[in-house]
Amino acid sequence: MSLAGPNPPEDKLDRIHLTELELLAANLATEIDSNEEIMAGVPFQALTGMNHALAVASVDPFDTCPVKLTSQHQKLLHHWLSIHATMMLEEVSIESFNPMKDISFPLDLSNASSFNTLMAHSAAHLAYSQGATDFPDALIYKAEALRILNVWLNDPVNSLSDNAFAAVVRLLSFESFWGTEAEWKIHRDGLHRMIEERGGLSALQDNWRVGLVVYLYSLMAKSSFFDWSNNIREISQHAPNNSRNSTVASIIDLHKVRCAWLISFIHHVQMLMRTSSQLHQHGLEGFRAVHDAVLLLHFHFQDDDMHEVGYAGLEYHRLACLCLISVLLQESLTSTAAIPTSPGSFSTRSCNSLANSDTLLHGSRNLWEGSVRNLHSLLFEHVITFPNGWMKAKYAMEITDILRHLSLEARRGVERCLLNVLSGIKGGKLRFSAEDRWTPDSMLSSMHGE
Repeated sequence: MSLAGPNPPEDKLDRIHLTELELLAANLATEIDSNEEIMAGVPFQALTGMNHALAVASVDPFDTCPVKLTSQHQKLLHHWLSIHATMMLEEVSIESFNPMKDISFPLDLSNASSFNTLMAHSAAHLAYSQGATDFPDALIYKAEALRILNVWLNDPVNSLSDNAFAAVVRLLSFESFWGTEAEWKIHRDGLHRMIEERGGLSALQDNWRVGLVVYLYSLMAKSSFFDWSNNIREISQHAPNNSRNSTVASIIDLHKVRCAWLISFIHHVQMLMRTSSQLHQHGLEGFRAVHDAVLLLHFHFQDDDMHEVGYAGLEYHRLACLCLISVLLQESLTSTAAIPTSPGSFSTRSCNSLANSDTLLHGSRNLWEGSVRNLHSLLFEHVITFPNGWMKAKYAMEITDILRHLSLEARRGVERCLLNVLSGIKGGKLRFSAEDRWTPDSMLSSMHGE
């Protein structure tokens, strides 16, 4: 699965030899070869490419890990690599853009604070995947990352350094998935102050990696890319060309930003899945009509997948419906007014967009049950009647537009994941298995970085 067509980075990076990581790769390869259970869970190309990827990764401007690797570091680094297996471990042409190899991994390994937050992210994900509900190891790594960052922020020389920016962005990423909105907002507000004190985004153009991730996170007003108050207009096609800030346009590449956005977006799909299952024990099944609409989208997705109909067909309408429903779901997850008392019945406090949409769809089944296009039109026209409804509908349109610029495989992967999340939770598990890339993790582990 590729992100998009090739778009070469401006600079052709030297491949720097990493002795510690090369040794880690060799040890992991030996361990995996002798463990059939692990072998079954990790893509085969990840195993064959392990040594190559770590030995010749694109890691400018550093030449080793920023901390002395312990066995726990190795375990968590291995877990993080397996999440993004194909992107991290597949040998690709140097002219191809790979968001993990060319952006995330270099920044995460460039300084000790970012590396510790990466370890916190991996520790939390590993614990969650094993059924844990709290993540003490992750908090230890996060505390160390914050300690190092605070030392830099109190140093006039390092407070606005590229390392400090990279560290704050990685903390923002961690808080998005495992922290609270309040903690995320503290780091987001700090990042905005740092941007102003540095002299604006244009002052980061000498380091395109840092400039790109800082720009991406500067678009966010809330911690989820499903929240309609974020400003992603500039990376969709809904902003007129002459309205784009020339300073911003000079330091970013839309192709790179969209690819980086997609990686973060897929993680946010996973966050939506986790939060939804915690709040709505049975997912959207309590919203009977909305759930039935998702099943209609799933039916047409399977039919479209067999006939390989392109974006000009029903794919756009399906994606637009899924994005609209996801935006409404995200809104419901931030409000106690979202919980249905029974299928099709809601408490007196449940006057939110998702509940209202369920009522609408329930009363107009004859208009949409046989038509994805009608479902899209009905949802869109209904949502714009809500308070801030036009903003919510427009935001869903912008997500759909960004996906349009990515490859067919990437779009299909996002569609599978959203269908899986929105189709409902059965006995605490997703309706569809990880096979064939139905989950965010399986999609990430099989995605190419082109």
